[in-house]
Amino acid sequence: MHNAPVQNNRYVISASRKTDIPAFYTEWLMNRIRAGYCHWINPYTGQVHRIELTPETCLAIVFWTRNATPLLPYLDELTARGFKYYFHFTLLDYPAPLEPQAPSLETAVHTFRVLSEKVTPDRVFWKYDPIVVSNLTPLAYHLDRFNLIAERLAGYTHRCAYAWLILLEHTQRNLAQLVRSEGLALQTPSSVERRQFLAQLLDLARTHGMQLHSCFSEDYLSVPGIQAGSCVDIDVLRKVTDNPQLEIASTGELQHALGYRPQRQMSLASVRRQAIKIQRRISGTQSLGHCRCRAAIDIGHEDTCLFSCTYCLATHSHEQAIANHQAHDPMDTLLLRPPQWYGVDLEAIAKSLVWDTAI
Repeated sequence: MHNAPVQNNRYVISASRKTDIPAFYTEWLMNRIRAGYCHWINPYTGQVHRIELTPETCLAIVFWTRNATPLLPYLDELTARGFKYYFHFTLLDYPAPLEPQAPSLETAVHTFRVLSEKVTPDRVFWKYDPIVVSNLTPLAYHLDRFNLIAERLAGYTHRCAYAWLILLEHTQRNLAQLVRSEGLALQTPSSVERRQFLAQLLDLARTHGMQLHSCFSEDYLSVPGIQAGSCVDIDVLRKVTDNPQLEIASTGELQHALGYRPQRQMSLASVRRQAIKIQRRISGTQSLGHCRCRAAIDIGHEDTCLFSCTYCLATHSHEQAIANHQAHDPMDTLLLRPPQWYGVDLEAIAKSLVWDTAI
C-alpha cells in the first residue's frame, strides 16, 4: 500500500492548465475530493504518486476554466470541507474558427458574474489569453473586444491577465489548417505597435476598475502601470489562505523533489522545448517566458478539453480529446488512465508525494 504522507506535506493543486476540469470533469473532481486523494503520474519519472486531497495537505486549488457552471453547485461543499480556492476565467470572444466550441459571450459573462457573486470578485480573475493577432483578429479587434468584455465584467473582478500567443509545433500545425480553410494570416506587431496597444489596453482596464497583469512576458517593464503577472500568485494565495507569511517553493525545487534530471548534452533549442514542456506540465515557475508562478501539482491531463481552441497549448488534437473524454472514467483515481495502467491497482504501487511546497 502507499506510504503515509509526512506531516506538513502541503502543496497547491492546479485544476488545471491542461484541461477545463470545472467544465468537463467536475464529477471526477468531486469524487476525488470526497475520497481524499487522487493519483498523479510524475511527468519526469513516470512514477505514480498518491496526492492527498485534504484541507491539511492542499494549501489551495487554482482553477482554470471557460465554464464554471458544472462546478457551481459544489462550491459550498468545497468550502465546508475546508478547501481554499480561486479561479482564472478565460474569456476572449474570438471568431468561431479560433474557438469553435467556446461558450458564447453572453453565456460566459453570465457564468462569470454568477461565479463572482458566489466567491467574491477577489477570487475570480479574467484571463484575456492568448492574444492572437491576425487578419481575423487585428489589434483594433482586440481593443474593441477587450473594452466590451471589461465593461460587462466591471465590478465582478478587479484583475485581468493577458498573454501573447505561444507557437509550439502542434499550435503551428493547427493554425496552419485555418490558413488553408479560413484564410487566416498571423501578424506580428512591431515593438512600438505592441507598446501602444498595451498602453490602450491598460487604460481600458483601469476605466473598468481592473489591474492589468502581464503573463509569460516582461511587458510590464516597458508599459508603466502593467503589473508583473502570476497565475499561481503568492500574494493571492496568502489572502486566500489567510496566511500573510506563506511562502511557496519554486518549480526548480519541485523538479528536484520529483527526480527530474536534465540531459547533460542538450542544444539550446532542446533546452527551450524541454523548458516549455516543464512549464506547461507543472503549474510552476521557470525563467523561460518570464513566468513568475509558484509551484503547483497539476492533476489534469493533456488532450482532454472539448473546447477545441485552435491555439491551445494543451490540446494537440481535437479528435484525440474527444476520444480521451469518452475513455474518461469519473470513478477512476486518474483523470485519464494511460493504456499501460489499464487493469492495474495504482494504490498498490503508488508512492506518496513526500514533499512540502510551503516553506
